[in-house]
Amino acid sequence: MSIDESLAWQYINNSKTIAINGEWLETNYSPKYSTELKMEMAMRIGQLEKEGWGIIKNLEGKYGAQAELFYAAGICHQPEAKDWLMQNIYINDTFNLEVLQALSIWGDLLSNKLLNKILNEPNLKIKLAGLDLLNFKAHNLSDKELIDLTAFLLDDIRDPIIIKTIQILQRRDSEQITNIIGKVALNGTNLTAKAALIALGSIGTKHSFDLLSNIKNNLPTPELRQFAEKQILHQYRYINNSKVF
Repeated sequence: MSIDESLAWQYINNSKTIAINGEWLETNYSPKYSTELKMEMAMRIGQLEKEGWGIIKNLEGKYGAQAELFYAAGICHQPEAKDWLMQNIYINDTFNLEVLQALSIWGDLLSNKLLNKILNEPNLKIKLAGLDLLNFKAHNLSDKELIDLTAFLLDDIRDPIIIKTIQILQRRDSEQITNIIGKVALNGTNLTAKAALIALGSIGTKHSFDLLSNIKNNLPTPELRQFAEKQILHQYRYINNSKVF
């Protein structure tokens, strides 16, 4: 039987002197608690790893699949937890946002087909969750696969989608991906153009340096042109052989 919420917080806040173990968390959890308290308890359950997964299953059996239990499953690092999350990935024929967010560390295990389906969802939060999943899988993808999964996202009208996509792409240094980022620098909004310029600076190849140098004077505002100059200056090893300045 759960205890009063204020008392539960008192126990948690004094956990250095009062042992908060798995048995206590399972016994005192309640879906009626505030979201903040439920997430705090879920974090502690997830940190118990294998023991925590057992608690999650017990609580699901008692209270049903709750959002905070998905979160706990996502951080307990148990293979069975990943399988359970996959079983709950849809709700009423649409993607379950809480499950997608909990699955992020297992993004590497999702198929390209499923990732593509998630990334094509119009909902902003679903797309961002899909990009978090892709972030964990990108290192195992070829440039072509990564471009196929992300190219259309750079045409999105929402800055957060484009910026997060750029942050994934900038870990590559191929000329093709560098050129794709360069197009955002020239044609994007102020925020996405800055993200693209930062990405070009961080790629740090001769090609990215040359591209920055070539597009600098074609950027639409003095602010962006100055911003590009700063990115160029970060790449000292190429400056002496350049006639940019």
